[in-house]
Amino acid sequence: MQYKGKEYEVKFLQEPRYGERGELSVAYIEIEDGTQLIGVSERSPKDDYNVEQAQKVSLGRLQKKLKQLSVD
Repeated sequence: MQYKGKEYEVKFLQEPRYGERGELSVAYIEIEDGTQLIGVSERSPKDDYNVEQAQKVSLGRLQKKLKQLSVD
């Protein structure tokens, strides 16, 4: 993923919440100064957990944040 003209590797975390895997999903990149920029998706208690869907949502939120930060 690109941020300010440089390419970064996107990493994913599937964070357990209340002891169940996959309640919270995080997509993040780490830039040179050690700062991590993240996008987060959280599963609704009414929905089944889907890894692909969770990663897609968190990645989209990360992309939105990077676009917003690049404009500032």
